[in-house]
Amino acid sequence: MTTKRILVVDDERAIREAMVRVLVDAGYLVAAADSMGQALALEGPWDAMVLDERLPDGSGHDIALVFPDVPVVTVSGYSHATLAKPFTNEALVEAVAALWGTA
Repeated sequence: MTTKRILVVDDERAIREAMVRVLVDAGYLVAAADSMGQALALEGPWDAMVLDERLPDGSGHDIALVFPDVPVVTVSGYSHATLAKPFTNEALVEAVAALWGTA
C-alpha cells in the first residue's frame, strides 16, 4: 500500500507544525504551507489536503477549487468546517482517515 501524501495549509505556525507532526506520526507523508501562494507552489500530487479556511492571501476553499478531485478536511476557528479549532490530535487523524472510509 502506498503512503498517502497530505498537504497541510495553515497560517498559524504552531497549529500547522502540530498537524504535520500528528499526521506524520500517523504514517502519512506531509508537506506544509503557510499561505495559498506557498501551497500552490509545492509539488503534488496530493491524496488529501487539510486546509485552514482563512489564509492571508485566500482561503482553503480557493485552494480546493484548484484541486477539485482531492479530498479536503477544512479547519477553522471562525466558521463551519470539518474540524473546529481547537481540535484534538485524534480528531484530526480520524477526519483524514474518514476521507477514504478508514476511520
